[in-house]
Amino acid sequence: MVRGIAELKRRLRSIERNVDATISREMDEIAEDLLDRSQNLANQLGGDLVNSAEITARNSSDKFTRVVSYDEDYAVVQHEGIDPRTGRPLQPGPITRSKGGTTDGPAGPKFLQRPFNNNRRRWIEQIAKKTLDAIRRSAR
Repeated sequence: MVRGIAELKRRLRSIERNVDATISREMDEIAEDLLDRSQNLANQLGGDLVNSAEITARNSSDKFTRVVSYDEDYAVVQHEGIDPRTGRPLQPGPITRSKGGTTDGPAGPKFLQRPFNNNRRRWIEQIAKKTLDAIRRSAR
């Protein structure tokens, strides 16, 4: 007869809950970081584009999703930095230029893609470290 199966199952469920909570929390923090970084780089005249940014979160039993998006009709045009009428690059206006630069580069096109590409490795490592910590804490 094998003993301790019920205790093992209980501990494994506890580990799963703690790991899921940790991953969800880290995904929220990363989405907020990406949102902040992209807003610092987004084109800005009246602030409508920057103010339209939002985070959508979806969790399921095996997937954690965070979407950072901008809800203005011209968001894609500004992000790509190409005038759809002429096919020429858009020139950032004086307010966008005055935002200066960040570690992710100057304000302007690819304001969402650049911070994502520049930080994704660090964010993945952050999730991995925190998840391992959660497993260790739960397994004690």
